[in-house]
Amino acid sequence: MKAQMLLRTWVIIFALIQVHGCKAALEYTAPATLKALVSTSPSKDNLVIAVFFGTLKSLDVPLLLFVVSEDEAPELSTVRGQVAEKLQDKFLVVTTTNLTLAEEADIPPPFVVVWNSLDEVKPIYRDDFEMGPILKFAEQTSTPVIGRLDLKSYIDHTQSGLPIAFILAETDRERKTIAESLKHVALKYKGKINFVTLDTTNLPFLLEPLGVDATRLPALALHRGDDDEVFVYDQNRQINRRDVETFIQRAIHRPVTEL
Repeated sequence: MKAQMLLRTWVIIFALIQVHGCKAALEYTAPATLKALVSTSPSKDNLVIAVFFGTLKSLDVPLLLFVVSEDEAPELSTVRGQVAEKLQDKFLVVTTTNLTLAEEADIPPPFVVVWNSLDEVKPIYRDDFEMGPILKFAEQTSTPVIGRLDLKSYIDHTQSGLPIAFILAETDRERKTIAESLKHVALKYKGKINFVTLDTTNLPFLLEPLGVDATRLPALALHRGDDDEVFVYDQNRQINRRDVETFIQRAIHRPVTEL
């Protein structure tokens, strides 16, 4: 069933999930409407909660999740409310005490997680629980940190004039694993370099223009943006955060062949 819904400022308590609604128009497609999911009895088990939360993550509006402790201090609750009000036009803001929903059982609360259905990574904020830094983090993650490349987005990225860092791999698992390992680099260069994953099975014709050896995947390449130069990370070297950051700095600031 497909329904067009306009979410205005509202708050729903659903088991361990508190949803602060946004004002953005959402295009929602699912077997049941959001209203039906919300009206489910709070006495249902955790599976129902997980299904509901999974639905929220799949919407085309980014989801910002506050993970807090059950004995949350009042001042932290105030910060959450202020952030939710500021972000209501860009995010669906959710609060939970359930670490399982955050998929980060080893991180002590409070912390913030962002899901974007167009993003390959899940950014996490673990610093001071203050409105200013959290809003800055939200601004950085309101668009994909590492997006998935298709022909349309390829044209958009090339027309932006910004350098493009390509993560090239055959499988979805490889692309996501590498992207997750590089998300802090991508966040650092957000607005300066566009990071994307490239499915070499579906877009094999892009390998040759990027100078990537198809027999040595996964790989990473950087198109500098201000010219047609492309720099290829050493395909005999494991892709890791430290070496990739060095590679990017060298590629942007001085001519190189293959690092």
